[in-house]
Formats: sequence, C-alpha cells, structure tokens
Amino acid sequence: MKQIQVKNSPVAIDKFCSEMKTKFESFGIFASEGIMKLQEQLCASYNKVINDNQSGEEPVMYVMPPATGTGKTTSIKLYCAMMPKHISALIIVPKVEHAKDVCKSINDYANEEIAYCSYTVTADNPDHSLRVEIESIQKHRIIVITHERFRRDIKSKKSILGYASPNEEKDWLGRVETKNRDLIIVDEQINMIESETLESYELEKMSLLARQLPNEETKKIVNTIVAMLKSLIDESRKITAITEEKNMDWNLFISPLIEVLSSKDTSWYKLSRAEFSFRRNYKKESNEIELREGFIDALKSLCLILDRKMFFHKHGTNWTLHGVNLLYHEFGSLVVLDATSEVNKKIELMKEWISIKNENPKHFKADRRLIENIKVPNPRTYHNCKLYLCKENWVRHSRTGLNIDNEAECKLTLAPYVKSIKLNIEPHDDALIITYKDIAITMKSLIGLENANVIHWGNHDATNEYRHCNKVFIVGLNHLPYSVMFEQFSFIVGGVETAYEVEENRKIEIPKLASSKLAEDIIQGVFRSRARVSKNHDGSPDSTEFFIFLGKETNKNKEIIDLALEAMPNIQVLDWELKHSVAMPPKKNKVSEQIEMLIDVLEAYAHDGYSDVLRETIENRMAVTKVVMKRLLSNQVCINELGKAGFKYVAGIGKTKSVFIMP
Repeated sequence: MKQIQVKNSPVAIDKFCSEMKTKFESFGIFASEGIMKLQEQLCASYNKVINDNQSGEEPVMYVMPPATGTGKTTSIKLYCAMMPKHISALIIVPKVEHAKDVCKSINDYANEEIAYCSYTVTADNPDHSLRVEIESIQKHRIIVITHERFRRDIKSKKSILGYASPNEEKDWLGRVETKNRDLIIVDEQINMIESETLESYELEKMSLLARQLPNEETKKIVNTIVAMLKSLIDESRKITAITEEKNMDWNLFISPLIEVLSSKDTSWYKLSRAEFSFRRNYKKESNEIELREGFIDALKSLCLILDRKMFFHKHGTNWTLHGVNLLYHEFGSLVVLDATSEVNKKIELMKEWISIKNENPKHFKADRRLIENIKVPNPRTYHNCKLYLCKENWVRHSRTGLNIDNEAECKLTLAPYVKSIKLNIEPHDDALIITYKDIAITMKSLIGLENANVIHWGNHDATNEYRHCNKVFIVGLNHLPYSVMFEQFSFIVGGVETAYEVEENRKIEIPKLASSKLAEDIIQGVFRSRARVSKNHDGSPDSTEFFIFLGKETNKNKEIIDLALEAMPNIQVLDWELKHSVAMPPKKNKVSEQIEMLIDVLEAYAHDGYSDVLRETIENRMAVTKVVMKRLLSNQVCINELGKAGFKYVAGIGKTKSVFIMP
C-alpha cells in the first residue's frame, strides 16, 4: 500500500486543512492530529489526480480507505469549492439526495453557483433547481451524478470519459466543452457488475400456463417457444461456461424464436405486444396476462443474457442461467474513497490477479488495469465502545434460518430476538436495528418502541440519518448467493473465462470474499450510529454499544468478526449473555419442514389459478428427488395436512402422470 506523492497544487494543502478544521469545529467534531493528517492526504490525492490527468499520465485508480465519519464527503465539497476556475470535476455519489447535498454545499462554500447535478426525475426524486439535463452537462464545470447514472451511461456506451472524438455528440459527462474533466472522485465503491438471470422454474410455470389456454394456435406457439428456450438451456448445460470463444451458434436457437415473435400472421405477435388489448373470448384472462408478462420478462432476460458472458449455476434440481456484464471503464486517473476497502480485500486481490495475469502471458490475456491502494492514517479509536456478541446455539442469521418466507413462522422465530433487543433498550436510548428487507416492517411492529429505528440491508450504508443512535442491533447477516460471489470474483480476476480457468483459486477466494462482504456490512451498519463522529481529543466517539446475533462459535463466524474488528481498533468485545429466559424458536424435523414447503408451493400455484400441477413440477420447485417425494406422500401426517389444506394427490396409472389437484 503506497503513500501518495504530495502535490501542493492546484489547491494549497495548508489552506485546505485550515478550512477543514473550521468545518469540523462547526460540526462539533474534534479535529484531532490524526484527522488533520488524513485531510492532508485527501487534498494531496485530489491534487495528484488533477496533475496526472493534465500531464497525460497513464490512468490510475487510486483507492483510499478514510474511516466513516472522518470528513471524506466534506473534503470533496470543500476541495471543489476551492478549485481554481479553470479546473473541472465529476463527482460520483451513492444516491440522488447525496448529489443534491454535495451540490448545495459546494455552492454554499464557494458563495456562488458552480456545481450542478444530473439524475432522472421520479416521484421519489423530484426536479431540483440545481438539476441539469444530461445533454447540457458539458456546459458546467462541476457535475455530480449518482452511482446508478454512472453505471447506466457506461452500459449505453455514452463515452462518459471524454476520450472519444470531440465531435461525438453524446460525449457528455467526461468533457467540459472540448476539454477532458480534470478531477474524478467516486464516493464509496461502485458495483461494476451487471447481471441478468433466467430460472428453470420460470419455464416450468409458463409451460403449465400454456396448457390452460383454450386457443390451440396460441398454445402451440407458446409450447414451441418454451421448447426452444429449454433447448438453449440444455445446450448450455453441456459446457462449463458459455463464452464467445466457445463459438456456439446461438442463431440455431434464437432465429426461430425471433421469427415466431415477429410474425404478424400469428396470435402470439398480438399477444406479445405491450399495447395489446386481450381478446374477450379467453376464459382465463388472468392466466393469459400472467403468461404474456412471464414470457416478456423471460425474453428480455434472455436477450440481455445472450449479449453477455454467461455461466450456469445449479442448485438442487433447479438451475439458473446467468449473463454477466463487467462494466470496465477507461477513465483518466480518479480517486475512490471507500471506507471498507482494507476490509473487503477486493482491491488487494484485484492487484494480485493483475500481476499474476501479466506475468503469465501464455495462460492469460494482458490486464491493463492500474490500481493503487493509498495508505491513510486511521485517526479513530473505539476504546469507549462495546461490541456484544450473542453466541447462543439457537441463533440463526440466514434467510432460511429466520423463516423469512413464512410470515407466521417468522414471527415465532423472531420472538426471542425481539425480547432480547427490548430488554436492552432503555427509555433514554436511541436504537437502530438492521435486518433483512423482508422482515424489517415485521420487526418494527414486534419491537413496538418509538425510540427503535429499523432499517434493512441494502439501505444501511451511505446515510447519516441515524448518527444520533447510541445502540445498534444486527439481526441476520446478509449472506449472498454463491452465484453473486462468483460474479464478484469474475470482476476481480478480469473476466468470467479467467474465473473458470482458475478453479482451485476460486474455491479458496470466494469463501474469503463472502466473509469479507459480511464484515463490510457489519462495519457499514454499526457506523450508521454516533460511533461515526469523533467527539473526544483522542479521536474516539461518544460511548456506543453494538449487539450482534452471531450464533455458535465457528471458524466462519470468527473470520467475519475478526475482519470487522480491523476497522474498530481498541473496541471492547464482550459475550452477550442473555440473563433472562428466552423461548427457543420452535425446532421442526426435516419431514415437517418438507410438508410445510409442499403445502406452501401448492398454495402458490393455487393462488395463480392452477387447477392441477404435475408431481414432477412440484419436485423440481422444491428441489427434492422422486424418492424423497415418494417417502413424503406415504407419510400419513403429510396426507392429513394436504387434506386439511384442501389438496388431493392423484397417483398416475400407466402413461397418466401423477398430479396434485387444487381446491
């Protein structure tokens, strides 16, 4: 990890630091020696990027990990306000509200209107006096956009960076008039992976819907399309990864599909048009609507998947076809401010793989990415904060373990968590609870305290709204599917093909990445509280307590916590011993769980309007074998529960297939 070379222009570092110290004092933050050294480093990095870009140096991505609450966003605002008028900037922030705030602050600090933002107007993000249309951003010296706007413009190849011909009309973000932007800052790491999926059960569901259509012509066309989609998938399953180098003839599968959809002589053409008014002679219009929408979604997914690098992921008896687009860019030099970059290990691993690939040209394509980790001082200490870990054996932190998909069971499962939390919240406390999105509303209702805020993973970072909270509780850790971690590994090593080639490395690195992602979530979560603000002379925040339902001690759990602790030096780590009586979540045996799942799946099909469903379809949806289903259907408890729910199982005779009859 390098120390950045000090550049004292275009903004003088001592003057910048003096202004930052004044800002800290106005915010009630103690500007310790460590925090001020960090400001020197931030100003030097911004100067360095400008000097690199103006001198034509080979573009480098500088990654800096300033701790949350140490003034990194304020440093961006102030620096832009202090820049000479011939210097331009593109600032990329997480959300629209951040873009508006950054613009307003830059203008306030500069005492003139010099910064503008560009975003799509929606009900949640109305127009603003500082918003400009994307077509006019070239006219403005300082532009602030969101991560999503940046990703979207890369996808549409709108030459964000300014390296296309000056005559290129759509070269909007990267230039000011005819000049490339000097400074590019990314606040928090951007997800540069775009993914699309097609699930096996989606095709099964469409096949079942097609059987119920009364129009034979439409039914035939639908079944033809399903057959072609299945052929595509079956062919893809024969190879490990689908890439352009495999030379597969996609037209063999797609051309007939396009021909059918494009033909104006078929009812499917009308059926697939978005503006189509459904014919009134169909008996089951709801099925027709669902079928059309299902196919349109599947075909959209398929079109996107075919345009990308692909891989195939099997889970139980089901599978998913993934199309991955890695959004690499060719910026000038830029700086990324990522508070957790030292914990999530992505940049470190990326640099390692760039080196491996470039040192082995016979095995890998050259990787031209230039990345530097910049060492910055950590001015914070957390000696007056406490981290309580609940290591009870009954604790679960996965979606399955918390019964998220079954509301009634989920409430029972959450009961001991809720009781433990409520017993640790006093009337004078301000508490923050972080959990899964699916159960955030349920959790808020069960807690029932006005001084307890509940947010969910995915909405837990890049917000200052809860910086008054003195207690943080974490219920459930946001485990990501293997396929998502594979996508992240693909980005790190520089492509899906490389990820498949290095199988042994993949087996080692992906579990590590998964652990570091969970640790990163914990850090971002606990620092939503008042622990993000330095209040004391030693750089420590006011006393704050964190409570994590971790579960029994395992190597995996230990690895996650050890990584998180790297960002919280000197914090007190204590066992969270539940002194009170906690009702254990009801423990079900495997057969009971399978019976519940069977009834849930059948109820879903019944809700969708099916009169019967093939047994093999249910087996696939439940990801169980024929033997398991046979054993389940011979269980009298299962038969009784099916009867209570109104379902009937009819075993097939001869060529007749076994089906479940709906109520």
